[in-house]
Amino acid sequence: MIEGQAQGSYSILPQGTVLYYDRNWDEGHGTYHVYFHFKGELKATEVAATGIDPIWLRTVEAEELPKLLHSYPVSRSELVSILKARQLSRLDVLEILRGWED
Repeated sequence: MIEGQAQGSYSILPQGTVLYYDRNWDEGHGTYHVYFHFKGELKATEVAATGIDPIWLRTVEAEELPKLLHSYPVSRSELVSILKARQLSRLDVLEILRGWED
């Protein structure tokens, strides 16, 4: 899951995305790189290095999953991959589903 202070919302990296390790910091976090192939014209403006707002990557906790799924549509196969990756028990999944409000 990706979050940034300026975004106000979350994103999920697609399954199979490769994270390239860069380094660990004394503050307790690590830095990774992701490479993207881009088609078309990239409309962007150059920013000073001091103007970069870090985007944080982290795992999703079980209690956050219902909120995330409500605001971020995923396919059935993506949901299965998420649940297996977090190694949730069926009881955990049932608890999440029982708390789900349409």
